[in-house]
Amino acid sequence: MQITTFHNLPGTPCSGVVIHPHWVATAGHCGPADPNAYTLGFGNRAPLPGGLAETAIFATPGLVGAFGSLDTGLIGRHTPAAVYHAPAGDFMLLKLRHPAPAPAVLRAGADPAPGSVLQFHGFGSTGPLAHHPRATELRTGQTRLDRMVPRDGTWVGQNHTLGGGFSFGDSGGPIFHGDRLVGVHDRSDHGRRQPDGSSPAHYQSIPAQNGWIDWMIANR
Repeated sequence: MQITTFHNLPGTPCSGVVIHPHWVATAGHCGPADPNAYTLGFGNRAPLPGGLAETAIFATPGLVGAFGSLDTGLIGRHTPAAVYHAPAGDFMLLKLRHPAPAPAVLRAGADPAPGSVLQFHGFGSTGPLAHHPRATELRTGQTRLDRMVPRDGTWVGQNHTLGGGFSFGDSGGPIFHGDRLVGVHDRSDHGRRQPDGSSPAHYQSIPAQNGWIDWMIANR
């Protein structure tokens, strides 16, 4: 798996995921169309002493560990060649100048059923507020899909995290059903965050974007 983070954006940095050796998927609100505004940092799978639980305060212990971080040295930093916003939804692709340093993830061909428990990942802040420090290691947790709903010409998954939630900077981070990418995180309702840190959220459907993604990879 390949996770990426980027910065030098106006506002909070975001997360993302490599879906092809030359392409990163993320949320459309994560920045401008200028590729020079981005610096990509790639965290690869890698063994980490003690896993990530000590630094991922919202993590689900059963899912933590074996992911890379920004401190493992498995990082390639460069700017993408181009930025493309999807014709529908809060979704965009970054085209890389050079291949990513690890294989791309597998994309799902269909949305999961309501009630499915999904995994989410991101390099967001270590707390629920924007001023909390950015995580240097990948945070991970679980969320339950409530339902898929049409929005802005595409589909989004309404979900609620389990025992923890998304933080600032997790936008664009990958959401998996098993080993398949089903979405990228869009937004959380921080105003409805529960005492245990869980919160309602929604993500952009990857199956709904697959046609555009495949066209972009073949033609851009």
